[in-house]
Amino acid sequence: MEKTKLKKLKQELQASLESLERINKVNKRLDQEQIDAAEAEIKAAKVKLNEIDCRPVLVSQDVDAINKVIIHAFEEFDFEDPDNYDFNYYLDYDNTIQVNSMQTNKVEDAVYQISNAILELFKIEEHGENEE
Repeated sequence: MEKTKLKKLKQELQASLESLERINKVNKRLDQEQIDAAEAEIKAAKVKLNEIDCRPVLVSQDVDAINKVIIHAFEEFDFEDPDNYDFNYYLDYDNTIQVNSMQTNKVEDAVYQISNAILELFKIEEHGENEE
């Protein structure tokens, strides 16, 4: 999401949260079902707001760099190597051998290459290192 859209969404959620909290405080005569529904909406709005606040920020250059390393990792993976696939054969009615199905058996290698290429772009810190 773009930064402006995130800010707008955040403002809308904050306004919605404040409105719901005001309604919940003012209208104490609601029955328990309505109170529970309002509290559930407040909780959902708080969760969404927290998700927006906790998202890491990526600048467009970072996104471009990630896309480039993914493309490069895919280009480096040898899709033409028959050892990367498992083939299941069957004998056709005219005594010809046909490929019934084909599965990749080295998907993990491709994922590992892509993950490592992306991780090399960033400085990785253990969780809580910068927290006091």
